[in-house]
Amino acid sequence: MKPLDLPLRIVTLAVVVATVAFLLAPLLVACLLSFDNRSFLGPFPPKDFSLRWYRSFLDNPSYLDGFWISVHIAIIAGAISTAIGTATALALADPRLPGRDAIEAVFLSPKFVPTVVIGF
Repeated sequence: MKPLDLPLRIVTLAVVVATVAFLLAPLLVACLLSFDNRSFLGPFPPKDFSLRWYRSFLDNPSYLDGFWISVHIAIIAGAISTAIGTATALALADPRLPGRDAIEAVFLSPKFVPTVVIGF
């Protein structure tokens, strides 16, 4: 190992840990505030904890209907995308497939098109 390898690894690890903490901290705060007993968004951390907002969610049929519709759509979309992705992967595994490059380009386009649109 070169002398610069250890400091570079330490700096890289520190950047990764800082990035993960930066991305997860708001999620942790939102989760903790969801147990707040107040009816307004107050200072952090909350003084009283309750399941008030979860009870309110479960008592409202509109929210539950929307939740179950989302679950059904997610299951259907997951099944369809898994079937299409598996079939495509099996087809693209054959190097003799006519139009293989075009099919691969179509299925990889969602990965590259957004970056082109925003200018990266």
